[in-house]
Amino acid sequence: MNTPVYTPYIGLPQRVAAVLLDFVCVSFLSSLIGWLLMLSYPDAEAVVSTAGDTARLFAAPTVAVLWWRFQGTPGKLLLGCRIVDARNGGRPRLWQVLVRLFGYALSALPLGLGFLWVIWDKRHQGWHDKLARTLVVEDDESRLSLHQLADAFR
Repeated sequence: MNTPVYTPYIGLPQRVAAVLLDFVCVSFLSSLIGWLLMLSYPDAEAVVSTAGDTARLFAAPTVAVLWWRFQGTPGKLLLGCRIVDARNGGRPRLWQVLVRLFGYALSALPLGLGFLWVIWDKRHQGWHDKLARTLVVEDDESRLSLHQLADAFR
């Protein structure tokens, strides 16, 4: 097993920026798809409404798959952040991703206190991270040794 690379933990400003970037990406894509549907169909309002409902239905599972497969959403990845297992620094397991997603709802309930917890925690973990035993860390390959880089490409 690879030795984990300890990198700086990502705080609240970077996390908020990643969420905003995700929101911009999703808004752009949904607007583009809605515009294309409206050009293609005479009864576009019903089609766009159905497409929007379907997209909302698949939002949470899509986020879970992105966290599990790519260790982050596009916003996190574009800002050089990734989600890791807090115990070994590796890719989070599926159960961790599902607990983290459930933990988002718990973090939001008391006026977002679970998200704001990132400010006070020494490892910048929100409640969802603590429940799932995950961390959000800087994804900086310049910190890796040559051996670790070689292992990543095997």
